Amino acid sequence: MRNDSCGAGVAGTGTQSVLVILFDGVQPLDVAGPLDVFSVAARFAGTADVPPYVVRTASLGGGAVRTAGGLRVVPDLDLADAEEPRPAPRPGRTRRGRRRRPARGLAS
Repeated sequence: MRNDSCGAGVAGTGTQSVLVILFDGVQPLDVAGPLDVFSVAARFAGTADVPPYVVRTASLGGGAVRTAGGLRVVPDLDLADAEEPRPAPRPGRTRRGRRRRPARGLAS
């Protein structure tokens, strides 16, 4: 599934697709953290019919990986089968990737 529209989300539903990429040696918190954040955010946004986020995990080849602590994690899909990503906004940056100027009186 490919998503080229800026605000339509997954299949035009308004749902945003979030992909957590897994690899051998990943820190467990780097997997669990985003999953937890988006599940909590889902409680405050969207509706029962249209979830605000669909969070999935993927690895190269779709196989299980071992985290840095030895935990075995099985992804939802192969990275090759994931939809084409859209870059996430970065704090302090404009849409074109330029740094925002600090507010007057604030050091950068």
